[in-house]
Amino acid sequence: MKDFELNPKKYISFIIITPKGRKSLNIRFSFQALIWIICSLALLTIFISGSFFYVSKSSFQLSQQKTTQKKNQTQEKQIQLINQEITNLKNKLESLLSEESELRYLIGERASSKKKLRKKISLIAQTFQKIEKNSSQTLLSSAKKLIFLEQITNEFQVSFQSLNKKIVLYKKRFDATPSIWPVYGRILSRYGWRTHPITRRRQFHKGVDIPCWLGAPIKATADGVVIFNGWAGGYGLAVILDHGYGYRTVYAHASKILTKKGAIIKKGQVIATIGSTGISTGPHIHYEITRWGKAIKPNKYLDLDLFTASTRIW
Repeated sequence: MKDFELNPKKYISFIIITPKGRKSLNIRFSFQALIWIICSLALLTIFISGSFFYVSKSSFQLSQQKTTQKKNQTQEKQIQLINQEITNLKNKLESLLSEESELRYLIGERASSKKKLRKKISLIAQTFQKIEKNSSQTLLSSAKKLIFLEQITNEFQVSFQSLNKKIVLYKKRFDATPSIWPVYGRILSRYGWRTHPITRRRQFHKGVDIPCWLGAPIKATADGVVIFNGWAGGYGLAVILDHGYGYRTVYAHASKILTKKGAIIKKGQVIATIGSTGISTGPHIHYEITRWGKAIKPNKYLDLDLFTASTRIW
């Protein structure tokens, strides 16, 4: 049991009494000493609390700093990845633009189409430069640039796919367009009015005559189907091919026919050999092209590529 006794001399005594009533300890403090002890304890408590608060706050700030630093590092990595993706897309876009320009040239696109393409490329470059100028190196600005490039690239991919389909159709049409020499040589008799070398009558010559050695191979000038092979009066032994798109070709005065009616022929395939059958003055081929049943001048069809076909014929 504890008793507190106020001393008239301003002393405070602490007497600890045992259960049997015997004194075991008697401690006396002056009032000023007690005040000093209480103040010291209060200051110590404030100091400990303040230290704890400061340590806790410092730990929290350090934790926040580490979290922010980690977040910044993550964002930097994301920005680097996005910038790499932007670079890849720019390279892909430049490649698409280059290939599209080249393909349009190969198929003979007109100058107006090239001008539109160049204008579109210039507009894209200006827009991207404006975005880069007004954007800082932040995750949001990088994402905006990436989205812009993805949209443009997707648009050009659609355009490029459409162009590829167009090229496939052009190639298919070119394969079916007479574009090579049936035999190589000098044209002896041209397309148009002439005096026939045997009958001496003036008549219209519907093809060209190309002399060559007897037995030289005659090649099909385009993909097609054999619709006639055999004797054709003054034409002698002849082969006629249908190429679609209204085109047919005639190969006359052959010595031997090397194909059958209904056969599917590829451009450059040998279909007969040079002869002098029918009304002929010597070994040669009479080569004729008709379009929708009307004979046309073969000269401009003798040496074509896809570019010249698209600009000169179609």
